[in-house]
This record gives sequence, C-alpha cells and structure tokens, in this order.
Amino acid sequence: MQAHKLETLANANRSCYHVYFVSVDFTRDSIFEKLTETGYDPAKKTLFLWEWVTLYLSETEVRKIMRSVSAQAFKDSILLPDIYAIRMLLLVRALLAST
Repeated sequence: MQAHKLETLANANRSCYHVYFVSVDFTRDSIFEKLTETGYDPAKKTLFLWEWVTLYLSETEVRKIMRSVSAQAFKDSILLPDIYAIRMLLLVRALLAST
C-alpha cells in the first residue's frame, strides 16, 4: 500500500517532502524505534495517519499500539486510525463469499 501511495504521488507530480512514510510490522516492531530511524522528532506535535493497518491486527494489538502512541507522542499529537467494527468485517466477508 505504501509503495502504491508513493507511486501515485510521484505520478501526480505532488511533493510530500514534509511527510514520512514508515514501514512497520506492528506485531513485531516497536513503532517508536521505526519512527526514530526515519527522523521522527518526539518533541514535535505529530499527526500519525494509520491507514490500512487495524484491519489486520487483533483488538489487543490495536489497543497496545494506541496506548504506546498516547504515552510516547508529544502532547496534542493525533493518531488517526481507520477502525473497523466487527459487524462491518463480517458483512464484507459475507459479500465476498457470495460473489
């Protein structure tokens, strides 16, 4: 997904010099270690755009990461995840199974 986003931005001739794209395996990696490796500054207010991740993690893993961001990110930073309700996932699964 990340490669697709970067390719789309390049094809649209859009600059995103101020945006950092960080690859993280949320089941194994420390999010803040990965962020620090790419130049993350914990002293700056940050918007964490967390797309296409929660769908693939357990509720326990999502909660753990949200607590970590809340505890370690600069005050007033924002974590913006896409959160999926179980009923929505079951509906999607049923729709896919019927096609």
